[in-house]
Amino acid sequence: WIGTTCGVGSNRVIGPPDLKTGVVTQAKGSAYMELDKTKVICSVYDPREIPGKTDYSMNGELYCEFKFAPFSCVARRGHQHDTEEKELSLNLKRALEPAVCRHEFPNFQVDVYAQVIENDGSALAAAITCAGLALADACVPMYDLVTAATLGIHGDLQFKDPSLEEEMLCTSAPPEGSPSRSYGIITVAYSPTHNQVSEFSHQGSVDMDTLATVIPTFTEACQLIYPVIKQALISNVTKTIKKRKKEASNEPVDLCSGHLLECVSMYQGYLAWFRYGAADKIVRVDQLRYLSGYIIIALYSHSLMTRAEMCSLWRTVEDCGGLWRKNKGHIFWLTSKKQPQQSYKNLTEW
Repeated sequence: WIGTTCGVGSNRVIGPPDLKTGVVTQAKGSAYMELDKTKVICSVYDPREIPGKTDYSMNGELYCEFKFAPFSCVARRGHQHDTEEKELSLNLKRALEPAVCRHEFPNFQVDVYAQVIENDGSALAAAITCAGLALADACVPMYDLVTAATLGIHGDLQFKDPSLEEEMLCTSAPPEGSPSRSYGIITVAYSPTHNQVSEFSHQGSVDMDTLATVIPTFTEACQLIYPVIKQALISNVTKTIKKRKKEASNEPVDLCSGHLLECVSMYQGYLAWFRYGAADKIVRVDQLRYLSGYIIIALYSHSLMTRAEMCSLWRTVEDCGGLWRKNKGHIFWLTSKKQPQQSYKNLTEW
């Protein structure tokens, strides 16, 4: 499927789809997908109460809206939902619902919006895959990611993820005398991990024998898309972590705010990348007891804290009246009042 010709006699080549996440800042989760010349953008928003619902529902609902942008097709589309878009919205909902843990948000509704900004065929399959990625980006509980593929059939010809021109060919019946009279467009949504089909959409006339032979083609195509989606999610998580670490490195840590303890639990002692802008403050002993001397030495060794700042923090610790003790390579702050006040002359001894 990826990097192969799309059907007998076709010169069109489709590579791996281009996937991006977090493209809509106002949405809880979003994704963008390019499948050859077809471009789709999907947005997922926070759960909200189901409009007009009076009784309690144990399972939440998905509201899916599929829309062609006015400029996406050859003929300009209207702003109102037409019959085709309403049908595609139902297909999108049926494809996504089995993969979402709807019991995790009872009596609430998650809105999913898919908009095709350029249509060159296989728009429904691209929207399903893109919407599944957007749901994962929005941290919506899911059983599995959803992938989809489209197959166009015209007699003996088969087009994988057909273009708009190929779709028009596949919606017309083959001429009289053709070996096969099957024609149509089939879209299948698939959960690769569970090996289950969540949606089957068919337009045209295909005999059962032909249908049985093309089903493995769909599973193969969806299995090939799956690692591309996973890589897009991994790249997004890695990018987010790097961004947060960069923002945190430029943020002064106030020892009086309790933020230090939160950072310790989050980064497990890797506070060497933080700079203490409030080191000369008089801090409370019960807050300083969480501060490991290892962190101070690490800050100093990484040139993130000057020697003057290190000594200033040490003087602050002495003013609080406590004890530093070296234990297994780490120096911890103790608050026991029974032990006499002790200090080292200089932190550089460590």
